[in-house]
Formats: sequence, structure tokens, C-alpha cells
Amino acid sequence: LVGAAGVAGALPGTVEPVLRVQPSGPSAPGVVGVVYCRAAVTPSEKEGEMLDSVQAADGAAQPGDYLLIVVQGVAQVKVAKGETLTPGQRLKASDVAGEARGLRTVEVDGVMLDEGGAVIGVLLDAPDAASGLAPVMVTLR
Repeated sequence: LVGAAGVAGALPGTVEPVLRVQPSGPSAPGVVGVVYCRAAVTPSEKEGEMLDSVQAADGAAQPGDYLLIVVQGVAQVKVAKGETLTPGQRLKASDVAGEARGLRTVEVDGVMLDEGGAVIGVLLDAPDAASGLAPVMVTLR
């Protein structure tokens, strides 16, 4: 999970600024998506004009790398250790940078209420025991 950390200049040939992100957590509470993979910017030719294009790239992302980020759809999300989750449960950012946890509820006067804060999405299956990754339908709200 990543949170907003500002914007950077647009890629050559484009006008939209590039989103800068950092792992979600207390210093980046506004989750903007889930890292899909590292990205590489490579030159390509279109209609005789050289433009930069962004493609998925192998390897672990490093600070300063471009990333492809899922903002809606299925993504693998790192789940905080010790969480007992069930498919269908809604998730939100945990206090551990880059990880998710189950949305908590509390009963008040016989009414179940959800805690505040942004929901990342819905857990689709149990987390993998070895990696801690779980498929989530990302629907940021």
C-alpha cells in the first residue's frame, strides 16, 4: 500500500504530473493505491515522433523508481502479521508501513459501527502464510 507524497514533473511528451508515493502508514495516511510492479520508462516511436513509454519492469522497486499502481481492481496486498481475516472482509491501512489490516467494528447501543478511515478494498481469499500477501479487490473509499 502506498500513500501520497506529492507530485513530480510530467514525463517528456505528456502534461500530467507524476504521482510521488511512499509506503502507507502514520507518515502517509492517505492510501492512493497498491503497487503492482516496478516500471521502466523507455523511448518509443509513434507516428515518427519519439516519446517515452512506461512498461512493467522486473525487479524490486527502489526509492525513486517509477511504479505501476492499482487504484481499482484485483491486487496482491501485504497483510499485517497476526491478523485473522476472512474473505469478504473490508481492509484498511495498518500502522505498519505498506500493510493492510481488517476494518474493525464496535457495537454502540446495539448498533454495529465501522471505524473511520479509508477502506482499501475487500479481501478475496486468505493471505498466503509464507508471503503474507492476499488478493484484494481494490476499491479505494
